[in-house]
Amino acid sequence: MNLTGMRVTHEKYGQGKVVGITGNKMNIDFKTGEKLFLYPDAFQDHLVLKDKKAEQYVMDQLKEQNEMEREAKEQQRKKAYAAIHAKRARSRANSQAVFDLSAQEIEEIPNHWSVFCGNSLSGKAKGMPRIYKEINMNSACILTNREKSEKEHERSIVGIFMPVEDYIGENCVTGIIPAHEKYRLLWTEGHEKLLFWEYLPEHLRMEKWGNAKVKYVTAAVVKKILEDMTSVSEETDREFLQDFQEYFSHLN
Repeated sequence: MNLTGMRVTHEKYGQGKVVGITGNKMNIDFKTGEKLFLYPDAFQDHLVLKDKKAEQYVMDQLKEQNEMEREAKEQQRKKAYAAIHAKRARSRANSQAVFDLSAQEIEEIPNHWSVFCGNSLSGKAKGMPRIYKEINMNSACILTNREKSEKEHERSIVGIFMPVEDYIGENCVTGIIPAHEKYRLLWTEGHEKLLFWEYLPEHLRMEKWGNAKVKYVTAAVVKKILEDMTSVSEETDREFLQDFQEYFSHLN
């Protein structure tokens, strides 16, 4: 809506007329002379339009602007909180997660790009989603699988992703860890098989996975996995994996 020529009332300068609006600057002509105001901000406290339709139009713009500013502040708050949390998380030796997934879970990954941590099997939280507070935005999520015909030492890596940038484990209530929209990769058919346990020292290797959905490893293990993925990848995937490594190193 063009507000040029519209009549306004100012709490101090009285009656006036809109001369023109350029960007977020608005000129209004009063008896005392022309004044410059921020648009649409000035209508929040100081100016009133006489035309009701025009006033509603400006109020809608103000509402939209305020919502955008509120959202921007919330995003800044989340990023600041995430940065603090990431700094704390870096000090934890084992903050990188390794998931045991079934063949069906792996097949469904591309449909939602997330992992569900499962439900608690005992205690007061029995039946409720498991919450892994150790997993944060800087925690790589390594996806693994062992076929029924295979022994535990044959467990293979089938994918890897970083959580979304503002993911904080202690704030999660659903038990679902959503993947970053960019840093995520399935390592299944067409890729060289990478055996998970070979990335751990012999004294940490296990004959059975156990009941836990998640185990933890160090950032050094993740870096080695990413390096190996990069070295055996086609040239088209190599650049992406190098970028993935840089992002992971930056957070850890």
